[in-house]
Amino acid sequence: MHNDYSDIININYEISSRHPRMSIQNRASQFAPFNALTGYSDLIDEASKIRDKKIELYKDLEDNINDKLIYIIDNIKDSINIIVTYYDNKNMKYIKKKCIVKKVDTIYNFIKLDDNTKISLFDIINIELN
Repeated sequence: MHNDYSDIININYEISSRHPRMSIQNRASQFAPFNALTGYSDLIDEASKIRDKKIELYKDLEDNINDKLIYIIDNIKDSINIIVTYYDNKNMKYIKKKCIVKKVDTIYNFIKLDDNTKISLFDIINIELN
């Protein structure tokens, strides 16, 4: 057995007449890494985000929020400034926002803020009146 490859090092190879010579760029791309599982890295990134668990309110806290909502409904024409803390279901986290309530809908159970954000009444955990 030869270890110096002298038997194959100087062999002439045939140039194909049917297949054009591959460019260096195409040759290198054969060895480039690829994403075998399309979208997998996005799922890993999404799963690694920190999410808050939704808090279940006690009856006393619910009553407190309801009292403040009644006050807001009664005085909505006065453009009441509030600080509302609510659970954002899309991003799965709590948001605290200073705003003015434009509408309280007790049929569809949401409040509409001055920036057109709609918040479900069931997602609110605190309202501070200013």
